[in-house]
Amino acid sequence: MPHALPLHQQAGIIPVRSASGVLPHYAQSAVDKALCGRRTGTRLTDAELADVDRFCSPCTKAAEKLAAERPAATEPDSPLTAARCSADPIEPGERSAEILALAEAADQVLVHDRYTSDPHGAAPGETSTLCHEGTVSGKLDEEQSALSGEREKAAQVRIDRLISEARQTAEEAGARVRTNPDATDPEWKAALNRLTIAVDYLAKHDPVYAAEANRAAAELEAAPAAWTRGSAPRHSEHPDVIAARTVLAGMKGANLTDEHDITDPADTDVPVSGFAVEPRGHGLVAAYWIERGLARRRDDGLHGPCLEAVRDRFADAGWAVEPLRLSSLCVFAHRPQPDPARA
Repeated sequence: MPHALPLHQQAGIIPVRSASGVLPHYAQSAVDKALCGRRTGTRLTDAELADVDRFCSPCTKAAEKLAAERPAATEPDSPLTAARCSADPIEPGERSAEILALAEAADQVLVHDRYTSDPHGAAPGETSTLCHEGTVSGKLDEEQSALSGEREKAAQVRIDRLISEARQTAEEAGARVRTNPDATDPEWKAALNRLTIAVDYLAKHDPVYAAEANRAAAELEAAPAAWTRGSAPRHSEHPDVIAARTVLAGMKGANLTDEHDITDPADTDVPVSGFAVEPRGHGLVAAYWIERGLARRRDDGLHGPCLEAVRDRFADAGWAVEPLRLSSLCVFAHRPQPDPARA
C-alpha cells in the first residue's frame, strides 16, 4: 500500500532551518525566504528532518495549500522515482549521471527526451519519463549511451579541476584575510570575497573539505573551554563573521565559548562584555552588544547606545542594515555581496 509523501515533497518545496527561531520552515528554495516571509538558514539534512516534530504553523498551512494545488502524489515505487524527489538541488550533470545509474539498477528503460539527448528513465511501455520533464522519444542506442557516458566523465573531470582550483584559492585568500585585516582595504575585501566563493563551492562539492569541516566541528565540541573574541568559536572562521569583526575592529569584543547563551539570564558571566556576531546565512549577520554576559536591548538606558554604535559601524562600511527598534536585541546587517566576475 503506497504511503503519502512528506508534505514538502507533495508541495514541491524544501525544509529549511530557522534563522533566528526554534521551529524549522518551508521555502521554495535554499535562497528564498520561508513561505511565512521570515528569514531562513540552510536546508535541513535527511537526518535533521527525521528529528523534526513540527514546522512553523504559517509555513505548514501555506505548504498544505500548495500541496492541494498539485496532483496527488504517493511514495515512489522505484529507486529512479525516489531520486526525482530529491533531484532539485542536484547539478544537471550530476543528475544525468544519477539517472543513468539508478535506471540501470532499477531495470528501467533508458530513453531520451524528444528535444534533448539527456538520459531519462521510463517504465517499459510508458509514453512519459518518470521525472515528468519530457516525453519518451526512443530507447537510447549504443552511440547515445556512449555519448552520455563520455559527457559524465568530462563533467567529473571538470568538477575535479574546479575543486582543486577552489582549494588553492581558499588557501591563498585565507592567508591574505588573516594578514592585516582592514575592511577599508580593497585588496583585503577582494581576498575575503574570493575566500567566501571558494568556501561555498567546497562545502557543496568537495567531500574532503566537508569531512575536514565536520572533524573541526567535532574538535570544537570536545573543547568546551575554548573561547574566541567577538563570536562563538564555532562561528569564528565563517567568512561573514570575519568580515563583520573587521568592520567592528577597535570596539571591544566579548570573549565567548560555544556553551554561552547570551539570552539566558541564568547563564551570566560578569566579565563577559562587548560585541558578539552570529552568521545567519546568505551574507546576513546578527550583531549583539553583551554586558555582564547578556545581550542588551536598544532601549537599555546604559548600554543601548553601544548597540546603536554597532549599527553605525556597519552602515558606514556599506552594509545594508535593517532598522533598529526600541525593543531590538541585535543589529541585522547584510554584507555587501561578492561579485564572482571580479573575484
